[in-house]
Amino acid sequence: MKNPFFILLRLMMMLIFTISANAFSLSEKQTNLLSKVAKAGYVDKQLHNEFWEEFKTKPTKREMEDFRNQALLISNLNIIVLDAARESVLKKKPQYDLAKSAIDYYKNKKMQINYEQTLSILERASDGKTMLVDGKLTYITLDSIEIAKENWRSRRDRIDMLLREKWDPIPKEVIINKNLSILWPFDFFKKELEKDQNNSEESPLYYAQMGEHTAAFIISYTSDINQNKNDRVVSCIKKGAILYGVDNIEPSFEHLNGDVMATTSYKAESTERNYFFNVACVVHNDQLIFFGATSDKYLDSLSQFSELKRNINIH
Repeated sequence: MKNPFFILLRLMMMLIFTISANAFSLSEKQTNLLSKVAKAGYVDKQLHNEFWEEFKTKPTKREMEDFRNQALLISNLNIIVLDAARESVLKKKPQYDLAKSAIDYYKNKKMQINYEQTLSILERASDGKTMLVDGKLTYITLDSIEIAKENWRSRRDRIDMLLREKWDPIPKEVIINKNLSILWPFDFFKKELEKDQNNSEESPLYYAQMGEHTAAFIISYTSDINQNKNDRVVSCIKKGAILYGVDNIEPSFEHLNGDVMATTSYKAESTERNYFFNVACVVHNDQLIFFGATSDKYLDSLSQFSELKRNINIH
């Protein structure tokens, strides 16, 4: 069932480009790059360079600041709407006042679809009834609201990084669980894994996309504390590789902040594209922390893995 807030994204995203175009002129390529960054889930140095190299005359600092603020406006308005939707669920009453800035903006700009959609979200959030989106019925729940907020915040951060002339992503603390955190400039998203013969744990996968074919990932789960630590991390490493049809790896051992860790690298081949993996597994008390990076370029995978290993905090 499709989340209504992703539909709302499609309805509102074009406003970003309409508003922003008033500040100064973007080329068709720049508009497409901005759209790609907003929708695709990642921004990297290559996209950033392509965007800025397209300027024949660079805008002034003030022009760029105004442009960036306008481009970020819709993300910020939708986060306000989502906060109001959450309170509407909890209080069983539409919290129009909490979304007043967004409602007034859409009303004053005569953006009827956005205006009506915002009111419907608050009403359906409060009464628990289904909402018709793209011809399909769906519910607005606390979980779907949090997922949508996470996506809007991520889009806002990506657009912000693209529209700053200097490529300098700022690391922020990402809390995975009470024993695991990481300093990383890109958002990690949570994905629930289905149980199968290779995954009997109810542990979510956290992943961050840094490029079209480059990503980092982390998963933490409990293991048998009575088993030898080396055996535990080797089993963890091989378990991950088997999922990609790789079964001939020999991990090496080292330590991460005093904890036993196994590391390895391998290539997963497919008909469409080959991916390189650089991965590690750390044993910490009864927890196994499996993390790594993957890319269609080996050096990109290795570089991101090195950053991940340097910035992960297991405590």
